[in-house]
Amino acid sequence: MNVRLPGMYVAGMRRANGGSVELDGEIWVLYPIRNGATHEVLRRTALDVAYHTRSNLERANFPRDGLAIAHDDAGGVLLLRIGADRVVGKEVWYLGHGDAGPVQVLDDVADLWKRRR
Repeated sequence: MNVRLPGMYVAGMRRANGGSVELDGEIWVLYPIRNGATHEVLRRTALDVAYHTRSNLERANFPRDGLAIAHDDAGGVLLLRIGADRVVGKEVWYLGHGDAGPVQVLDDVADLWKRRR
């Protein structure tokens, strides 16, 4: 996707590429970041951040600068926003169903790792 991800997001994903977190009583499944380390990793990350971002861009209310990082059982999405300089912001946003746009839910993506399950 040719973006620069927040350092704390990358550090957290290096420890566990995927997994889940709890936020406001909901369980969120984190999308892995694709890397080419091994065949097993490639197979496991086929449905990665880039795939889910492309998929969510079909939703009318998904922002064009959004980067999907997780989903819940109700079809909600957690996302980060890509700046004009292709640097991804550290704020975490929630996007539900309907016509409403994203709402910021965390000031710093690093807070996700405190909520790991």
